[in-house]
Amino acid sequence: MDERVQNLLEKQGYRIVGSHSAVKICHWTREKLMRGRACYKSKFYGIASHRCLQMTPSVAWCQHRCVFCWRPIEHTLGSEMDFKVDEPSFIVEQAIEKQRSLLSGYGGEEKIERKLVEEAHRPCHAAISLAGEPTTYPYVDELINEFHKRSFTTFLVTNGQNPERLEKVAPTQLYLSLIAYDRELYKRINAPQL
Repeated sequence: MDERVQNLLEKQGYRIVGSHSAVKICHWTREKLMRGRACYKSKFYGIASHRCLQMTPSVAWCQHRCVFCWRPIEHTLGSEMDFKVDEPSFIVEQAIEKQRSLLSGYGGEEKIERKLVEEAHRPCHAAISLAGEPTTYPYVDELINEFHKRSFTTFLVTNGQNPERLEKVAPTQLYLSLIAYDRELYKRINAPQL
């Protein structure tokens, strides 16, 4: 990833992990810490919002430029990661460290319950959905396994464009984005880059 893209992402609150991954504090992690409000994953799946690590192994790679996407698609570098990528264990370790770094400022906030901040520094859930398409990372299955080895639960959000990789993954939850019901709408809404 070039320095220009990295700088722009960091200005938006992302922290780059290695050469192609990133973390960012989730809105709902912040809400849980600051206001006690939790996301839907808490209600439906028992996920502690303040212990969720929002990350991506492919921050700037996606096959689409969806018209509704709120992610930084203007920084997309391609639809395939056709270069030497970082190892899954490195990504997981560094993602946890970057998350802790991002959370460091919450410890001094008097309104926040100290116990929640301490727990937040020990994430136990990975939402693999931050930006880019996670399955463009060729070892997404091993990445998920690395999280599971550390007793994390995992959510993977994907556009489904790499079915051969989806066959190998075993996340706790799999979200498949199906946006259009026919080819014409798919081209208009998803703006495929394939």
